[in-house]
Amino acid sequence: MIELDETLPLGAICNADLDSLQSHIGTLGAIWLSGQGAGMQVGPEDELLAWDARAGDGRALPSLPNEGHGKAAYIGDIAGLAAKPEINCGMVLEAACPNPTRFSAAVIYLPDPTGQTRTLWSMNTAQAQGKGDRGDYIFLSESDGEVTLKDTKGALELTTKAPLAPLDQPRLIVASVQGSQVALICDTERGVQSASGQDAGLRGPADFFIACRSNRRGLPKTLGGGVILDVLLWPDCDLLMDPDAQARARLEALRHYYLWGYLAL
Repeated sequence: MIELDETLPLGAICNADLDSLQSHIGTLGAIWLSGQGAGMQVGPEDELLAWDARAGDGRALPSLPNEGHGKAAYIGDIAGLAAKPEINCGMVLEAACPNPTRFSAAVIYLPDPTGQTRTLWSMNTAQAQGKGDRGDYIFLSESDGEVTLKDTKGALELTTKAPLAPLDQPRLIVASVQGSQVALICDTERGVQSASGQDAGLRGPADFFIACRSNRRGLPKTLGGGVILDVLLWPDCDLLMDPDAQARARLEALRHYYLWGYLAL
């Protein structure tokens, strides 16, 4: 028997209780949308009508081009939002981020079998800037074995290898944006990757889109497949570049939830 003097963090024990992990994630200050729970409001044809936050304040509604295209997907014991290539199946949390120059977001998803998951989320300032559906935004996308975090003006960009998890396993990507810097973690086993650029000029409040980039019709090449299982948004929080003790604790709890909630299933 191995005995340790120190207290192990939640999730470090192989038989960690998933309900406890989920409860712990809910205390971490994020707006948390999860397919695990009662938050997904589904219509008669499995269309996702609304996605209520499991923690934090928020309700994601279909983006304007999503006219019943976004369906709830059920895969064994897990569920999420199913995306279809070149069809807008997206959801949006309106005015979710008061200050889009500083935020962190995490997404757990099943990638598209072809490797073309494409847009995972976008932080879009169109409504705040009064530009209809053509405002500035920063987005996270995966395709062709790479993950890209960049804005529409080309001020910020970071591209790295896609997560190592196989296409039939859930993946986790964590991103942070702070002024002229961006950072990513694309695996629990790989460290933080970061890049510096210029101020992208994003001014809030901003809408947070899931599985699409905006309310703009068109842009089919930006829309891929896969299933979005969990999305967590921390407005005004840097988890990766200069994290304080609270941010580090949040990231560790997220890793434990991903490991024991998905990979250990």
